[in-house]
Formats: sequence, C-alpha cells, structure tokens
Amino acid sequence: MSFMQKQIWREDVWEVETSQGTELVPADLVGPKPSHEDFKDYLEGDEVYETELHKNKVLARMSAPGYMDQTCLLMFDTEQEAGLALTEANDCY
Repeated sequence: MSFMQKQIWREDVWEVETSQGTELVPADLVGPKPSHEDFKDYLEGDEVYETELHKNKVLARMSAPGYMDQTCLLMFDTEQEAGLALTEANDCY
C-alpha cells in the first residue's frame, strides 16, 4: 500500500479492554475522566470492561491522505520504535 503514509504523534491515550479486544482511544477525543459510554463512538467492541490512561505516549498508524483509510492505532514509548514498526508493517503490503 504505497499510498499509505506514516502518522506518528505524542499524546495521552486510553487503553480500553472491550468485547473485541484491546483498543486505543486518544484522550483528547473523550476527555480526562470519561465514562464507559463516552468511548462508544470510538470503539469496535460493544462492551467496555476496563480502561487505563497512559500519559505522553507515542501513537502511530498508516493513513491514506484524502481518504478515510487507516490502520489501527498503535502505542509506543519512542518515535523510533513507532517508525520502525510502521516500516516493517508497510513491507507486508
């Protein structure tokens, strides 16, 4: 998918355990003290079991500029780890 571009940025993120597994939601979408209901618009899972806020993490995904296409959000400690993971994932396409 050569049209996909790396997106890497740093922010607080919620790690949410759902009926579909672990999902990540940037904190700016739901605020600092969200209820389980506040996450519903941003998750694939129907049920929220647990949430944990991670401060100042590196978030990364591949995205197609001008389109809605994007990969799932991934969380890292450093920009270097994120860049390497996205490069390796892109080699699979």
